[in-house]
Amino acid sequence: RGGRTGSRTLGRSSLYGWLKERDSKGIQALAVKAAPKAPPQPWEAAFLRIWSRPSNMALTEVLALLAKELPEDVPCPTYDQARHFLRSLSPQERYRGRMGRRALVAISAYRKRDTSDLEPTSVYTADGKTFAAEVRNPLSGQPFRPEIASVLDVATRKCVGWSVGLAESASVVTESLRMAVVSHGVPAIWY
Repeated sequence: RGGRTGSRTLGRSSLYGWLKERDSKGIQALAVKAAPKAPPQPWEAAFLRIWSRPSNMALTEVLALLAKELPEDVPCPTYDQARHFLRSLSPQERYRGRMGRRALVAISAYRKRDTSDLEPTSVYTADGKTFAAEVRNPLSGQPFRPEIASVLDVATRKCVGWSVGLAESASVVTESLRMAVVSHGVPAIWY
């Protein structure tokens, strides 16, 4: 048994309790139960309407305007309540209206695309990268970092073409595409 900073261990009684729960109620009984969501406060809609203005007012300014706008029977939230409410929102909800459409896309969560229906050579994607080490420049003899362009088949995740050049250029990318087409076929989409 560990203290506050020590490691936790699984006790025999906990394990047997979980097994008994599983046997009596099924495997679903072991899933973590989500906390019930609190009902919306009467001030939330008005708060978001003021907060979402593109002027990017500070929270204290929003609360001052909200106090004037709310009906008499609805209490104005405290600074901490409003801050907690903002933290409960996703970044897109929190900054909608305060940021432009492109800025909202930049903070949106990564979306994994499904490529299971793609055939090999359906889509090729390419990217260039500066080599992470210095090598001898064949022209000057000085140390430098070459540019490496690689072409990947999106369906198979295989590197189907590559090339190395002195600097980022169209010829480096074209050579990597040529290698991919000669060795694996013409893609339907070049990305």
